[in-house]
Amino acid sequence: MEIVSRRHSRSALGYHFVFVTKRRRRVFFGKVEAALKRVLSEVSVGAGYGLELVGVDRDHVHLFVTAPPDAPPSEVARRLKGESARRMRATFPWLKGRVPGGSLWSPSFFVASVGAISEGAVRRYVAAQGASA
Repeated sequence: MEIVSRRHSRSALGYHFVFVTKRRRRVFFGKVEAALKRVLSEVSVGAGYGLELVGVDRDHVHLFVTAPPDAPPSEVARRLKGESARRMRATFPWLKGRVPGGSLWSPSFFVASVGAISEGAVRRYVAAQGASA
């Protein structure tokens, strides 16, 4: 993960997301899986996120996404899930009938921050500030 410089900030923010299909429906296989990866990539680029890695299972997807500091994780998830669901249903109309209410994704998600340095290193660095003065 590289440091991104913007006008008033420098950041290296990465997130591990897990999105699960509504009622764990097993819909990702073959062309659907390939289309999902393409759609998530397009949505990420359009939103200014970096889609570093995608792992797809039959009923859920793992994403490693980098985002600017003005994009909170909940907004990243909302945008990726919302736009990908709309595009996938447009491409594969049978998905509307396959999942309850036509929803592709469960409303919940998992997110964890991914960092270039460990929590322990940050704790030691912050604790050491001002110690030598």
